[in-house]
Amino acid sequence: MKQQVLDFRKVFGQHDNVIESICKWNEARYDREFHQQLTLDLLEEEYEEVKKATIDKDRVELCDGFGDVFFVAVGAMWKAGYGIKDIEDIFDTIGEASHLPPLPVALLWLQLDFSNFTLTLAAFAAFTDLEAELESDQAALDVIRAICVSNHSKKVEKTASDVKANLDKGECYVPPTAKIEQIIEKVEKGHYNAE
Repeated sequence: MKQQVLDFRKVFGQHDNVIESICKWNEARYDREFHQQLTLDLLEEEYEEVKKATIDKDRVELCDGFGDVFFVAVGAMWKAGYGIKDIEDIFDTIGEASHLPPLPVALLWLQLDFSNFTLTLAAFAAFTDLEAELESDQAALDVIRAICVSNHSKKVEKTASDVKANLDKGECYVPPTAKIEQIIEKVEKGHYNAE
């Protein structure tokens, strides 16, 4: 198994920034106030989706679940006060450190506060699991992009920081399922190159 250093700045490039998209989605729906219990509840909800998809061997829902964990974790980092560049820099640092032996990586984690560590770990793990499932960082990015587009199709309505946004998704909501199915089909046909 080859060792891969994930370059998050390259993957999430400056021109098509899913991190910015996630932050803007949250900004339209929430005040910038971190609420730990809501974050834990949302991550638990997405984890259950991943667990069920794994048991059911439902690749579309599995990819959707990994992408949703990433979306929730990045959104929570924004709510906790981190800017887009801060979040990108954190992912770059972790991507650069991912090839290091465990001790230096552990020292890196100690530089982050606990909530940032937890959220970063959730987002990083979700992306790397998605990338491993699809065997392509580009396909993984396309899944997250599809989730961003889907989430942006939901009704925009400000809500309290301790309440899940978009309980009513609105009449314009388009689920990401069809796009994720297309991405998986492209992967299975070899249209994405594993890097």
